[in-house]
Amino acid sequence: RLYRTGDLASRDDDGLLHYAGRADGQAKVRGVRVEPGEIEVVLGSHPAVERAAVAIREDEPGVKEIVAYLVGPDAFIPEVAEYLAGYLSQYLLPAVYVKLDALPLTPSGKLDRQALPVPTIRDREARTSVSEVISLIEADVAEVWCDLLQVNQLGRSQNFFSVGGTSLSALQMLHRIKTRFGVAI
Repeated sequence: RLYRTGDLASRDDDGLLHYAGRADGQAKVRGVRVEPGEIEVVLGSHPAVERAAVAIREDEPGVKEIVAYLVGPDAFIPEVAEYLAGYLSQYLLPAVYVKLDALPLTPSGKLDRQALPVPTIRDREARTSVSEVISLIEADVAEVWCDLLQVNQLGRSQNFFSVGGTSLSALQMLHRIKTRFGVAI
């Protein structure tokens, strides 16, 4: 029996099905089905966002993340992120926001998802705030966070999850802290 699931597959001469992907933009991120179009609608409803796109990227093998691309000269990333947090569930919030001058388009004028750029460290740092550290231990913990979240600097009042941290990366962070400091949290 076949069921209409939204998955694309083909049948070979032996009758075996070969999975080819999804018919829609839906993808699984950290065990949860995510529809990028749903996030795009909310992102595009922000008054400072002129155009928006959302992609599920796997720039590191096995690590999928939601990336929001937006166009709008007046769009302030922390404000847009806070806006989305007011409308979307935590698991739907983008890990990274990339501000562009224009979204890449195909010759026919449609969004060229393949041409959306890989997020840079600067893009990852767009939601971070920097403040002075008080102690060497605080500096060492900040270094662990920066390494894990792939950013150069973080502020002491930064929320781990609001700058791209996930429940999986939180466990990795706890392991790194235990390894580095010999302290279990």
